[in-house]
Amino acid sequence: MITMESSSSENVTRADYWSFLTAFITSSTILLAAISAINIVVDPHGAWQTKLLPGGYDGSASRIGKGELLHWYRGSTVLIGNSRTLIGIRPDGPGISSPPALNLGLSGSTARELWAAIDKAIEHPTIREILLFVDFQTFKDNATVNADFAMSRFNGERSGFDHHCDLLFNGRTLGYSCKQLSRILTGRPPEFTAEGFSIPERLSARAGAQHERATKLLQHLLGPDSGFRRTHYSPATVETLRPLIRRCQDRSIQLAVAVNPNHATLLEGTWQTNQWNERKQWLRELTQLIEEESQGQASLWDFSGFHAYTTEPYFSTSEPREVTWFWEPSHFKCELGDRMLERIYGLTCANPTFGVRLTSANVSIHLDQVTSDRQRWQASQPEDAQWIANLVHSPRHNPVPELANEAGSPAERR
Repeated sequence: MITMESSSSENVTRADYWSFLTAFITSSTILLAAISAINIVVDPHGAWQTKLLPGGYDGSASRIGKGELLHWYRGSTVLIGNSRTLIGIRPDGPGISSPPALNLGLSGSTARELWAAIDKAIEHPTIREILLFVDFQTFKDNATVNADFAMSRFNGERSGFDHHCDLLFNGRTLGYSCKQLSRILTGRPPEFTAEGFSIPERLSARAGAQHERATKLLQHLLGPDSGFRRTHYSPATVETLRPLIRRCQDRSIQLAVAVNPNHATLLEGTWQTNQWNERKQWLRELTQLIEEESQGQASLWDFSGFHAYTTEPYFSTSEPREVTWFWEPSHFKCELGDRMLERIYGLTCANPTFGVRLTSANVSIHLDQVTSDRQRWQASQPEDAQWIANLVHSPRHNPVPELANEAGSPAERR
């Protein structure tokens, strides 16, 4: 009798186990099928090119999407850089051949991420020209990598199987699908063009008065607790460019490197935070490396400095000023990006005083000129210069200079 009861109990346990296992596998399969169906239909990164939903898509909102744009691109020119490239360099700007270039601007990017983007661009079968836009910040000792980078095609350590599984089943991709659906259902237009460029009209719609945006950004970048002041130039980041330049030469890919312009107030922060000598070392070493590896075939342009485009006053003691060429001190508008492209491509309409093509013969002279131009700027716009000095050297507990309160303005997004 005991044996029969034990056998019956064992059969019930096994039946319950297999019933649970079957239900678990079935529900998991249905859930994964639903997630993959949503991700394929919405296609938030443009990976499948399904284009089943109206309203376009914002695939450029992530590094994953940027990697997919590069995968499907069939043009010859790519624009690589950080958020300044993303919002300041038009894919159909002056001098760029048709079809439009692909904008691979990656917000908050590190050297590791940008070099990985260059590596993938070099491997691309149709690309014949790379325009790389850099900043001093790109070459600092900051190894942080964006979380989306690990899931993107730029990550050379990932297998194709892992990549496609993430595109189908990953919860992060599902999150992007939900955001995309929300944007479409609420009728909001895309933030980016099909070539990965941040639409200027959308930026303008989100923006308020420039002065408040400039104030907040400078406080964030130059205040006592900012990471800008704690990180330093890393020569190793320049050296890691060397094999990429060689590969461009081997593949007959034309490479142009451009140093982005910043507003004079942000460039002044380089002096006030004692980083000017590091910046000079960086430009000299970058110039030398590009010359050595490209035999003069690759070009290096410096569009930074204290010149007419970067020295429009922000902090007047009378009233806030609206500047023409910048969204705020760190990000220039595409109108200034067009001027940069005109110089890089040598168009007849280019302003010959904007931008200097650096060589080992002129880099020291150019750096001395920047120092002289700074002195003239300080004399002509003492309010802006003093505002930055006050910000950098103010006590930790009170990082906001008095002058910022005198010239207040409405809140702005950027």
